Amino acid sequence: MSNRVDYEQVAAKLDYAAVEKKLAQLAEREPPKKRKTVADALEPLREPLLTLHRKGWSSAQLCEVLCEVKGSVPAIVDVSRRGQSQRL
Repeated sequence: MSNRVDYEQVAAKLDYAAVEKKLAQLAEREPPKKRKTVADALEPLREPLLTLHRKGWSSAQLCEVLCEVKGSVPAIVDVSRRGQSQRL
């Protein structure tokens, strides 16, 4: 069973000045770079892959055929592992 958080107690202990100072410092910096995902890497191929999938090609079949293309192995294999859980 989970314990309820007493937000009044949290608010009483919170150092708002320190938090505001830290937020101001963060506002002056660039945010961390976002790491590319498999979907980002394959975005240029999105429509052709979806078209083939709609025609009946499974992800495993597409992976098998596309893994023969030089340089595509890591990305295609990763997409195959993820299956349909992450749509292109």
